[in-house]
Amino acid sequence: MTKRLPLLAFVLAAACPLSGSGQRAAEAPTTPTGPAALSDFFKPGVVFQDRNNDGVVDFVDARLVMPEHPTTGELAAAADVAARLGFETSAMNLPVARADVARGFQPSGTGASIFIGVKSLAPSGVSVQSLGGGTLKAGDGFVAAFTIGRQPAVAVLGGDDDGLNAAAVSLAGHLPYVWDQKSATVDKIAADVKQWLAGKGVTPTAVTTPAIYVKSNVDGAERIVVDAQMAAGDLVKAQVALNQFKATGGTDPKRALAYANVRSLRIRLRAQGGGVATVDLPGTGLPAPTVGDPSPVQPPARRPGGGAKDNFDLSSFYANEGALADSDNNLIPDRVDVLLSADGDGADGVVDLAARLGLESTGVSLPIAKPATALTAPDGEPMLVLIGVNHPTIEQLIKNHKWERPALQPGEGLIQLVKKAFGEKSALIVTGGDAAGVDRAVHQLAEKFPHIWARGKDRTTLDDVEEDLRKFVAGRSPAGQAAMSLYKLDKLAEKLQGKDLSSAHVKVFVEKAADGLADVVRQEAAAKLTTTSPIAVDVQNLDVQKGRALVTDDFDIPSEVDEFWTKLRTRVIPALKAVKKRQAVTIDARLSEPPEVRREIAQKARVELIAAGADEKATTVTVLSAYKQGYSWLYDVVRPALAGRPVDRITIKFAELGPPGGWKQQGMFAPSRWLLEIYPIDEILSQELKIDLKKIHFEMTPIGSASYEVIASAANGSELLRRRFEPAVVERAFFDRFPDYEHVRVTTGWIKAGVADRTVVDDRIETDPERFWDHFQAKTLPALYDHVMALGNGKPRADDAPFFGELTVDLTLSEPEYRLPIDEEQISSMEALHEEIYFNTIRVSRPDHSDHASEGRRQGRPCEDHRDRLRCRSSVRRRRVR
Repeated sequence: MTKRLPLLAFVLAAACPLSGSGQRAAEAPTTPTGPAALSDFFKPGVVFQDRNNDGVVDFVDARLVMPEHPTTGELAAAADVAARLGFETSAMNLPVARADVARGFQPSGTGASIFIGVKSLAPSGVSVQSLGGGTLKAGDGFVAAFTIGRQPAVAVLGGDDDGLNAAAVSLAGHLPYVWDQKSATVDKIAADVKQWLAGKGVTPTAVTTPAIYVKSNVDGAERIVVDAQMAAGDLVKAQVALNQFKATGGTDPKRALAYANVRSLRIRLRAQGGGVATVDLPGTGLPAPTVGDPSPVQPPARRPGGGAKDNFDLSSFYANEGALADSDNNLIPDRVDVLLSADGDGADGVVDLAARLGLESTGVSLPIAKPATALTAPDGEPMLVLIGVNHPTIEQLIKNHKWERPALQPGEGLIQLVKKAFGEKSALIVTGGDAAGVDRAVHQLAEKFPHIWARGKDRTTLDDVEEDLRKFVAGRSPAGQAAMSLYKLDKLAEKLQGKDLSSAHVKVFVEKAADGLADVVRQEAAAKLTTTSPIAVDVQNLDVQKGRALVTDDFDIPSEVDEFWTKLRTRVIPALKAVKKRQAVTIDARLSEPPEVRREIAQKARVELIAAGADEKATTVTVLSAYKQGYSWLYDVVRPALAGRPVDRITIKFAELGPPGGWKQQGMFAPSRWLLEIYPIDEILSQELKIDLKKIHFEMTPIGSASYEVIASAANGSELLRRRFEPAVVERAFFDRFPDYEHVRVTTGWIKAGVADRTVVDDRIETDPERFWDHFQAKTLPALYDHVMALGNGKPRADDAPFFGELTVDLTLSEPEYRLPIDEEQISSMEALHEEIYFNTIRVSRPDHSDHASEGRRQGRPCEDHRDRLRCRSSVRRRRVR
């Protein structure tokens, strides 16, 4: 059992200190203009955009506006908002865009502006009063939507840190709902007001919900503000109707315009020309606060995931063992298990960290951040991420001797995990020698981790560092083996101290020995051993990849296309020429070739048949793909047959797959294999036939039914098309060397030809991948198996691996390899072959390996293993039609 060496600390240096921005004369104050609605913020295309038109949000078009020196409360509120921004998208740019208030506020040319805190409004010229917020008291929170510079904007404001936090949680954690997802949305409330006014003979030109008031530690909304625009003549009429409604039914819990979790509804009536009237309707969904008890509602219970995590370290920060968690054991992060707290200059990167956490997880608990002043009982909080030079909770750890601050230079940052900082729970400290150092550290954590610097699959991660160190200490890497050899040389020299040696021969065994290691060993040995003759040094390279070749096999694969032409020209055409008059010829072929090659084959075959005497009008040649035959049939045959017809509904039936008749004990099969092989045909047909995706249905039919049956219907229920299809499959041993181990069914090539009413050919054509696989099973795998068994005297052990250095398969075939217009999906038989080579070779060379290569797998994996290295290189060659 190997033991991980966790990485607990990370020291960084800023490229340069934080630069002071030159001041620029402030622009003329900008006042909010035009009607706005809180719900607009969440509508697709405003803040959350789909820029590649695949139906998934992949861009956040918004910026945060914060004071030049934000308080700890403003940082916490901004972090909550940023977490919601990250949660709503599948991709985003970091750092989160911010307005440069030090240079004077400039309205955004594109995108929304999100103002955090009352002080953030000052450079813009917008005031709380102009937004309708009035005077905010302690604990009051206010969220208002408006437009500024013709762009949408939202202000998140509070009378103090508690009120600001309540406002941020309202925007980030509840809106567009008033409270939970069973409550009304702000759009629903606006629509209800519009409908109610219409019932009183008033027709508003626009009704929006621009603002919401909340209170700290109180569930629901204190007040919802609704703006109704109308003609000047309707203002008084609407006001009278609302006042009468308020006087006669204001306390009825079942009346119109009453909502759970809303204490009051403020309706602002605005007439063209400037008239304004306001009517406050009491709500029925919240109890009124009691005197002397500003918090009648109990605070929320401790959020899930508040416990300690034994495997939490820097490399696992963005994993389920770290800051994230998986509540339903499906390996997908759906919870954030840390609480952020930032304080002081340089700590505004907490915003980007919150956005990254929201992006990485499918679920987020808010608030995700708390002001430093709110951490009165750190032991009762989730695992803390403390950011700042002089964060009070960091100072508490120092005082309690849980952590010692290292000497950090200006511009130098530190990310360090403190085990058992609060009880059994760890805490992550992100600090620096000054504000620039903190900024450098928090942006490393938010934007780079788990990578050291550049991000990418082939870039160095913290996991790589841990693994390299583990191998070094265990002597499993060349550097570790060299260091261990030098250490043993020191120990031997100590034992031989004072003895007269006539000669010494030092042998060092190292995997992949570096050039110059022999010189280092010779120098160390000469310094520690005294001999009368020169010391002999022999460094032996144990790199298994430098060993002898076990299998070298270069061979050509006969072409399936050549076999097709041979059967056509030697059996079909002679049968056609034997008939005196022109006859209809039908060719149904399955070849594992790219679409363009199959089309070219079909066209040329038809030309040759007609030239040989086939009826031009009655002759058909269909060449489907032997790989994913069901998909090819639906796309190449069914789709063209339905094009231009009034299709309203398509039902695709597929048979459940059971074990084959000749091998009832089969375990390697997927009952839904025929469904898996046609993915994602529903989305393809929906796009190309202009059919609602919801009207394409799949049905599994019992074992023994037709493999595929498609039924297309018109809107009136009439049947437009009904067809069935059977893929060509063949049963074979999973391993030729062990025929009784398992049997599997593989799709194969075929040709069926009919002349008039007579079948002249109905033969299997082995596909190119099958021909390769036959050779690989017959020659390569047995040779490898015999080698492994010989090394282990018939009983190989996994602990003795690696058994060989590298298996390289360089394969060139003419195969289907093309991308589908759905996400990143592609049709690739070579990718599937990669996977089969990888898993089956591992199974043969390591009998204890538990991975299975099963029927129905469609996703390829890179052929690379930590112990037995497999490299699979393939290329797709376009074979000319002959």
